[in-house]
Amino acid sequence: MEMSFCTIWDANATREFLDSRGLTDREQGDIGPVYGFQWRHFGAKYTNMHADYTGQGIDQLREVIHKLRTNPYDRRIIMTAWNPAGKGLGMQLCVCIGVGVYTQLSMNTYY
Repeated sequence: MEMSFCTIWDANATREFLDSRGLTDREQGDIGPVYGFQWRHFGAKYTNMHADYTGQGIDQLREVIHKLRTNPYDRRIIMTAWNPAGKGLGMQLCVCIGVGVYTQLSMNTYY
């Protein structure tokens, strides 16, 4: 995020904030397995922000794109950031149970 000049979560990545959450072993700047990690590596064991998670967990975003291309009327096109087993977040995820995608016969896609 930092490389993209996105500063929205900077306050959740400070040493002071991480320590206040009991994440004293976490490197400053590492907010843990939040949104992007859950979308691309759901279920993978998180170690740190520098690890290579290629091929680990479920790539929900890839599944959504695949289903939209191959079966756009499927009612099971969903992606979630909520992982009740997830611990050690540098921030609490907003209530984002899932993103559902519905395509009408006109081929318009709604989120």
